[in-house]
Amino acid sequence: MQATLFGTDGIRKTMGQEPLTTQSLIQLGNALGHWMVQNKKQHVAIAHDTRQSCSLIKSALKTGLLQYPLHVTDAQILPTPLLFNVVAEGSCDVGIMITASHNQHHDNGLKIFTTDHGKTTPEQEKELTTLFHTLPSFSCFYEHLGTETITEPALMIFYEHKLSSFFPKNFLQNRTVIIDCANGAFSNIAPTIFKLFGAQVITIADKPNGKNINLNCGSQHPEQLQKAVLEHKADIGFAFDGDGDRVVMVNKDGTVYNGDHILALLLHNTAYKNQTTVVSTIMANQGLQAHLNQHSKTLERTAVGDKNVLKRMQELDCLLGGEPSGHIILRDFNQTSDGLFTALRLAQTVITKDIQTFKNYPQVLINVPVKLKKDLSLHPYTDIIEKHKNQLIDGRLVVRYSGTEPLLRVMIEDQTKEHAQSIGALLSQELINTLAQEKE
Repeated sequence: MQATLFGTDGIRKTMGQEPLTTQSLIQLGNALGHWMVQNKKQHVAIAHDTRQSCSLIKSALKTGLLQYPLHVTDAQILPTPLLFNVVAEGSCDVGIMITASHNQHHDNGLKIFTTDHGKTTPEQEKELTTLFHTLPSFSCFYEHLGTETITEPALMIFYEHKLSSFFPKNFLQNRTVIIDCANGAFSNIAPTIFKLFGAQVITIADKPNGKNINLNCGSQHPEQLQKAVLEHKADIGFAFDGDGDRVVMVNKDGTVYNGDHILALLLHNTAYKNQTTVVSTIMANQGLQAHLNQHSKTLERTAVGDKNVLKRMQELDCLLGGEPSGHIILRDFNQTSDGLFTALRLAQTVITKDIQTFKNYPQVLINVPVKLKKDLSLHPYTDIIEKHKNQLIDGRLVVRYSGTEPLLRVMIEDQTKEHAQSIGALLSQELINTLAQEKE
């Protein structure tokens, strides 16, 4: 059985590990090129974040792709949502984003988009995996090679124009905004856009050197942003991740708002205030669900992953959804999470108002190392989980396997942290004991 190349959000590995080796990347480009020709797709755009390894990955992919009669647009450094938008608008058939998102510089990977499905479907990923493993190394027919152009400014102009159609001119006039660019793909773009709307912008983590992306900065590490907002007495602050599809917010008092609170805040925006359903994942805090219920709104939960969130949003035809990590999908603008658009919507919503959101339920996360991933939907695991779930006062319990590591993740929320910790410790230990017995 062929090992799939793809995880929960594209391909992601430490650089130098398969398939992120030079020869495998050339073969991946070969597989992508073959797949595009098979599916009558002719134009592919490649963009990347600021990691040092992006140039090598891009060159290797091009070596494979340009053996086919395709046109390759090298879009250079761009955030993921901008490339996604370009593909969605039909400017190209396929988009390849070279990024490892919020991971640090030693990791990298690919996110692949198509005009017909957005992010690759499981079926497309299976096809590409099969081609990668089975396709012979390609021998060029030199009269039918691909072509290449390099572009960046035109895409930036397109992005500015589209954003400008959603917000009043100078709506941030005389407002001070701190932006943490995570030394990533938004380092040049985000400050320009905020200034376009009249903001006084102070930037931090905006000098990428290939190795400092997400390093003690960005959405994973908002401490610098908190400090800067308070020091400069700013009106608001935003921290993105390396490829720009996540955002967290810091208000003028230094409070950090993650994706759960961002969803609650955006319901006060006129664009979303009539939405009766918000989509998030099983990891969304119970406090968000209680808050929405109090306002006669519903929280719809999906499995972890913004693909799952988007699919459910499309099924329900709702505009607002996201994940606690800061992936926020606003479907009136884009069919993927866009940290910059979300930040502008938040600024528009809260900068002149004092809006209260909700208090999180205390949450406990426990990672249990496992060698074998037993089916948790079968006896005795269902009985063990249900027994401890019944001990909750007013909370939730989620047990799932990690998609990338040999770990069983146990998440417990309840009215008090002490009670959540107690249940989590007992449940984890009982699962460890049972898994050990099953192995024997």
